[in-house]
Parts: sequence; C-alpha cells; structure tokens
Amino acid sequence: MSETSTMEKTASSPKGIRLVSVNKVTLSGRLTGEPVIQTTGKGNKVATFQIAVNRRYKDKAGEWQEDVSFFTVTAWNVLAERCEKTAHKGSPVFVEGRLRSESWEVEGGMKRHAVKVEALQIQFLERSKTEKVSGEIPFGE
Repeated sequence: MSETSTMEKTASSPKGIRLVSVNKVTLSGRLTGEPVIQTTGKGNKVATFQIAVNRRYKDKAGEWQEDVSFFTVTAWNVLAERCEKTAHKGSPVFVEGRLRSESWEVEGGMKRHAVKVEALQIQFLERSKTEKVSGEIPFGE
C-alpha cells in the first residue's frame, strides 16, 4: 500500500494517534436455507441469506470439538441475481464483504441491534444444477 493511500484511510484521534479504518470480513460456510430475494422501491435487488461457519479445535483434553457460528449476509444487485440463480440451502460459499450494524426500536421502546455481512464478492463453491462444463461426463453415466 502506498503512503498516499494509507494516509487517505487514516483518521486522527484527539490525542494525535493515527488509526487506519478497516472493515473487512472473509467467511466460508454453507447456506442454512434458501436465499430471500427482494426488490427495493428503487428497483434494486437484494438477497438475504444465512451461512453456518464451522470451527474445529482441540480442547484442553486433546479432543476435537466443533463450534458453529451463524451469519446473516446481504448481497445487492448483480450479486443478488447470482444468488437467485445459483444459491440454495446447503450451498458452500466463500463471502468477502464488510460488517454493517443496524439498530431499530421494537414495540415497548426496546432497542435491538444486529451486525450483518454486506457481501462485496461471493464465490459459489459448487456448480449450479443447470451449469454444464463441456467435455465433462457426470460420475455414474
């Protein structure tokens, strides 16, 4: 990264400490359900889906354990269209994006907060059911 681009992305605090702002997340997991596709009032498509990300680790006794985290992902416009055509429950995906926090108030004045992943790039790790690769013969045929 050049000095100029680094300086453009830094913020100075009142104490003169320079801090680079970074908001980037990379996840690999499987969709837990079908993506929900909607169109906004301005005609933009948005896909919302949840992925499960597994983590394997050894505990203090040396036994393998598994932990699962769930993340809500939103994808806009062209990415939403790709999700609509390709993604389905169980699809393995690699998502690169940024975190977005949302706040709202429910009945009774209680505040709610959520952090979601806004996808900037999605790689689908399996072929769609309609995709064919020339010259490839499916297993068992």
